[in-house]
Amino acid sequence: MTACEKHGRLQHGLQLLWDAEESGIEQTLASLPWALARLSISDPDAIHASFIDTMNRLLFGIQAAQELLMLWWSMSMLGIDNRILLAELTRQTNNQISGFPLEDLALLAWGAATSNSGSEVLSAIQDEMCSRLPRSGAAFGSP
Repeated sequence: MTACEKHGRLQHGLQLLWDAEESGIEQTLASLPWALARLSISDPDAIHASFIDTMNRLLFGIQAAQELLMLWWSMSMLGIDNRILLAELTRQTNNQISGFPLEDLALLAWGAATSNSGSEVLSAIQDEMCSRLPRSGAAFGSP
């Protein structure tokens, strides 16, 4: 995918995605939306098809924090704003917020900020970041 992206071979990258899908190669929740976003695919039919499977998988299973992060980023890049998908993505993200590394919280905030429904996640990120701050000024060199 990276090679196709670097060399401007977006159609080749897209064909690889569909070939993998058709051959039954197991993909993660966010792999197809992430790849479409990386390739800057703007075909509404391709984007819609990728999110039908993504929504079904998200609704019927708990996903890893990294998958949720990649899905927020992909949805942001592709302009997806489906309220059912966002509600479940928000629920799962909020339930796992303490498991995200600090640098991932920044990426998560970026993805959520572009969504009409991201304010709940942004609030959870803010609360989580505050809970990770040192409890005393001693950590910052204060006496």
